[in-house]
Amino acid sequence: MDDTNGDKPSGEPSIEIIAARCKAATPGPWDVIEEADVDAAWVNAATQTDDRPIALFDYRTGPENKANAAFMAQARQDIPALIEMVLGLRRRVADLLDANNREIAARIEANAKLQEALAKLDRLGGPKG
Repeated sequence: MDDTNGDKPSGEPSIEIIAARCKAATPGPWDVIEEADVDAAWVNAATQTDDRPIALFDYRTGPENKANAAFMAQARQDIPALIEMVLGLRRRVADLLDANNREIAARIEANAKLQEALAKLDRLGGPKG
């Protein structure tokens, strides 16, 4: 069961909820606007159709404001890439589990055939393995 943020009770966020949050946000890329002699930093949209501000970082020290703005701006590109990576890894794990299950089924079938052959051989009085 998810809470109102879409997180699981364990605190682990749902990848689908993260993707929805990402999709709902202003499209990227985003840029940081900062000046050397100003402690504040801004994150702006950086597309051909939108260059308006998204966030102002002004409540901490200059280096913290600039680092937080850089993190937020880069996260706009990083999060979609990470979502795709997680989804790709989930698909790969599912493929590997499926292949493993097929291999196990084949081994069980081969073992059953071996046991049948050994039992038939035993009934015929042949050598025992």
